[in-house]
Amino acid sequence: MPGHLATDLRPAGFAPDPATAGHQRSCCAPCPGHHARRKAHRRRRTAPHGPAALRGPRLQPDLGQLAQPDQLRRPRPVPHHPHPLKPPCRRSTLRVSRTAPRCACRRGNRRPIITIFLVRGLSTRASGPERLWAFSDGVYAIAITLLVLNIDMHPDLNDAEFLDALRRTVPQILAYALSFVVIAAFWRDQRRILAGVRHADDIMTRTTLLGLGLVALMPFPTALLSEYGHRPQAVAIYSGTIAAVAAVHSALVLYQRRHPALLAEPMTTDDYRFSLLDLGTTVLVMLVSVGIALVLGSATVAKWIWVVLLPAKQILTLMQKRQLARHEQTPNSSTEQAATEE
Repeated sequence: MPGHLATDLRPAGFAPDPATAGHQRSCCAPCPGHHARRKAHRRRRTAPHGPAALRGPRLQPDLGQLAQPDQLRRPRPVPHHPHPLKPPCRRSTLRVSRTAPRCACRRGNRRPIITIFLVRGLSTRASGPERLWAFSDGVYAIAITLLVLNIDMHPDLNDAEFLDALRRTVPQILAYALSFVVIAAFWRDQRRILAGVRHADDIMTRTTLLGLGLVALMPFPTALLSEYGHRPQAVAIYSGTIAAVAAVHSALVLYQRRHPALLAEPMTTDDYRFSLLDLGTTVLVMLVSVGIALVLGSATVAKWIWVVLLPAKQILTLMQKRQLARHEQTPNSSTEQAATEE
């Protein structure tokens, strides 16, 4: 080595073994590709990596070309929609979307949010009555079931107390039976009113919900009637609830008559007349019962007024059957006359 004193420590006359000398030369000499790998490693360390490697080398823009506006590449404008989230569906449904765009002109910027919105509201629009039918049936079923809860007896009674408590449940059972018949009659009227409905708008839906709310209240006046049937106030509350439900059903019939577009088939004059007579009779009798209970203060007379409904309903049913039979005979007679003329 230059600048150092090299001394050979091997003894004089030393002659290395040829095999050992060749082995040392092969082990100590660098591999043929060693320098090439080191050069490649240096290039990788100095070369750009990551996003910079994907972008490639940065080129300086030519100011002469940028000064010419005709050679610039302008992006195509994206049309802006005034209502990007307004769907074409016209039914009243609920739509849930995982990702909602901010605007139609920026569809790439989507945020992972849950957007819940009504496609069409019920205000001044019509929807199918299937859900209204199902909800009505459910409310009537629950109201009838809750009537049974008013019948109860105290536990741990001896023989004498048991017979006395059993006699006390008789008014509860009678009130339950009466309310069951009343709710069943209202359910039948509700089914008949909604049977011909093709679309239910907002007013019809709210009126139906009002009637269902009054029907769901029936267990309370039933409990009052079973426990305090001798008090005129309890009888007035029971009669007033029945009159309110019948009045709501009458309002539904009137609304259907004035809006035939909501029905699958127009309501005939006979059906309209008999429906109003049936419901109007119930309202009138129950209001008279309320007046007698509050003005005269007699609960017994007010309850006996309810009996008037039985013959009145029977008379209306017979009149409706005769009217239907008359309408069935009229087309047959006209057909026979046409056949004889031919």
